[in-house]
Amino acid sequence: MIAHPRMRLPQFPVSADLPGIPPAQPGTRILAEDPATRKARKTFRQLPSTQPETWALRVSAFPLARRGNPGASRGNGPARGGPKDKEVIIMGNRAVITTPERKVGLYVHWNGGRDTIEPLLRYCELKGYRDPAKDEYGWARMCQVLGNFFGGTNCVGIGPYTTDERMDPGDNGIYVIEGWKIVERVGLYDGFVEQQEYDFDQMLRDFDSSMPAGDRLGEFLDSVEVPVGELQVGDEVYMFSHYDDWKAYPVVGFGQPEFNKISVWVKADDGRTEVTYPDLPYVAWMDHDGDFSWNSNNYVHGPLARIKPRK
Repeated sequence: MIAHPRMRLPQFPVSADLPGIPPAQPGTRILAEDPATRKARKTFRQLPSTQPETWALRVSAFPLARRGNPGASRGNGPARGGPKDKEVIIMGNRAVITTPERKVGLYVHWNGGRDTIEPLLRYCELKGYRDPAKDEYGWARMCQVLGNFFGGTNCVGIGPYTTDERMDPGDNGIYVIEGWKIVERVGLYDGFVEQQEYDFDQMLRDFDSSMPAGDRLGEFLDSVEVPVGELQVGDEVYMFSHYDDWKAYPVVGFGQPEFNKISVWVKADDGRTEVTYPDLPYVAWMDHDGDFSWNSNNYVHGPLARIKPRK
């Protein structure tokens, strides 16, 4: 059996619900997540073989949970094969993503560990995608990112959510998300440990490099987050445009627009909340005869901003 050390193989067999699959034989090869690319090797043809014939089990786009095996397939499932001159691939590092309403379930066959799912959610958030808990467009965009990342046809599935028990895929269980954050975990067996092997920032870049060139975040991923109150003239601040992308513009002043002033809520000494109109940084984006202070869209909103690294 050939397996990468990162694979978490099960301690229990899962052949009960796979009739017709012969038991594993010596020499069976295993398809695992590639540690160099953090992706699954997508087809058995990428595994070297000198044999004339190969067996493969096609995985359903949205398989039912395999019950009776708590923790059985923590990482990649067991290999099952025929004679030595054949290979069978039946593996995964599975997870299901849903929202508190539990109406939709997104099945991930590979890279279902938290060290992939959290960067995935953060990437979707940085892209400005809508929250799937509030808008179905969010589901579509998340599937788009995963589809670009994996390629192929069998790595991602989506469908109606039924119950936690039926949707639990084993491996990494179920992620309940809201606001692009994990708010609940379901289906974890006793002793479960979240997978934390892939670097968060590198995963962001891997997702980004898999996107079409025109849709990539690019150098935005190198930006630095700073409090808005610490911005200086000359800082290049990333602003999210109505074209759904991030572009950097230099801070050129502080103040308030003449119209549509920007309010900021602060807590007073007596504990009450008050509305103030402080001077805020504005950038050289939309001008009016060279004046950038007039347009409220030029002002940096919120407590934090992302800037290009200062030289």
